[in-house]
Amino acid sequence: VTIMKNVILGLAVSAALAVSAAASAEPSYYEGFDYADKQKLNAAATADVAEKHDVFGAFYGVKLDKLTLEGRMEDEIVHDPAGHQGLMQGKAALDVVTVAGVTPYVAGAVGYKSKQTINFDYYVAEGGLKYNVAGLVDLKLASRIRSPFSEKHDHEVGSDLYRTVENSVAASVKLPAKNSVVVKYARERGDSNYNTWSVGLTHSFK
Repeated sequence: VTIMKNVILGLAVSAALAVSAAASAEPSYYEGFDYADKQKLNAAATADVAEKHDVFGAFYGVKLDKLTLEGRMEDEIVHDPAGHQGLMQGKAALDVVTVAGVTPYVAGAVGYKSKQTINFDYYVAEGGLKYNVAGLVDLKLASRIRSPFSEKHDHEVGSDLYRTVENSVAASVKLPAKNSVVVKYARERGDSNYNTWSVGLTHSFK
């Protein structure tokens, strides 16, 4: 956990430097929403589905040159057994450099998760590659770790924790009027195992 906190701190410092470097750049803004069909697998992570989750998300962000800052909220409905979950998160992502059309990036986030059995704050460390096709399609490969800051908070109750590693692939297609549609598949493994398909709509503006 200490190492990951240092990673988040390093990302925060890098983001602060990027903000300073991009101070003269004109910011652009975006907002949107998405829906995810999230299938929780059994403990063996086989094809057997233990729970079905419907996740509705909304987000708002600002782009400053190579830096992107984003706030996100989620409402998650759990079926059989019935339940309800929520999430709030702030994230910073930094494009490193573009070579032959490929852009590596790093990102960090902190958030708060509310579940039926446990509530906690968490951190995220993420890295990946982005590639643009003909100015119309953006492809992204990503890998991230998400974990509670600590497992000993007084407000944490229960054994269903949140430390997972997720690998994902996504495609974003540009539409008229500064809109875009995003389709994503994610495979998440750890304290819980999920396979998730999601689709979202984003609108960009100054």
